[in-house]
Amino acid sequence: MSEERAFDRRRFRRHELAGGWIAIVGRSAEDNDDLSLRLSEPQDYWFHVCGCPGSHVLLLHRPDLEPPREILEQAAALAAWYSKARAAGEARVTLTRAGQVSKSHGLAPGQVLVQRERILKVVPGLPPEAEPPRA
Repeated sequence: MSEERAFDRRRFRRHELAGGWIAIVGRSAEDNDDLSLRLSEPQDYWFHVCGCPGSHVLLLHRPDLEPPREILEQAAALAAWYSKARAAGEARVTLTRAGQVSKSHGLAPGQVLVQRERILKVVPGLPPEAEPPRA
């Protein structure tokens, strides 16, 4: 099952979302390349904030169901949180399947080509389970 894939915690952050969904976040440009191009499965959902540097995020696919919009928005919010758009009130985040992400010769680490993208507008943030308790 996809959620059982092992990701090195020194290179990737792992967030558990509601309903058992798992999001994996790259920590560096090189880690983003590995996550997006080598460790992903074609049916995983891929996220990156539009127009500014930041982490690539994978929402691991589940063969038994499609993620609800709320889960897609939580993964998109993670992409915005782990980017230079963190302080923005709202961020535009690219969403596609990992199989639609590629790299051509000459692109810098962390830079990729994306096909069949959708844009989600979200507020940058961590999933509710990951937020620190409020005082």
